[in-house]
Amino acid sequence: MMYAVLTTFVLGPGTRELADQMGVQFGAMLKSMKGFQSMTMFGDYETGEYGGFSVWATKEDAEAALAGTQEPMKQAVGELLKGPPVQKVFEVWEAPKS
Repeated sequence: MMYAVLTTFVLGPGTRELADQMGVQFGAMLKSMKGFQSMTMFGDYETGEYGGFSVWATKEDAEAALAGTQEPMKQAVGELLKGPPVQKVFEVWEAPKS
């Protein structure tokens, strides 16, 4: 069983460059953490809605990553956020083949 951290946040229109910079910064941070498996970023550049989906070896690793990124995220873009980021840990499994 693996676990994922899903993070979504809104920066607003015209923030693509900032979102790309965040992907680089937080990608490097997450890759250095215990249990890291992968990270995918996504976004709507017109509305400025963005997010990240990272996969972790254990629930404890995912929860540690969640806790370890909240403050750096506030420092990186806190005043630009259009509301608090939404972050949650999920169980990950492969969909059954039909």
